Amino acid sequence: MGELLVMLVIMAVIFPVWIFALVDAVRFEPETGNERLMWILLIALTGMVGSIVYLVVRRPQRRRQLGH
Repeated sequence: MGELLVMLVIMAVIFPVWIFALVDAVRFEPETGNERLMWILLIALTGMVGSIVYLVVRRPQRRRQLGH
């Protein structure tokens, strides 16, 4: 029973981060080229690993490009 609770807590943390990264990529990545598609596929297919890569690497880079 304890293992199930731990898994539920982990999923409760991972799922919102994954959704946030996916929505951010869909809404704010530029439509030119295949960059948006590449990021969406990376996030969708690799789950938390892809989400972390996107949030650490691409999101700050994109924000600097837009001047935020």
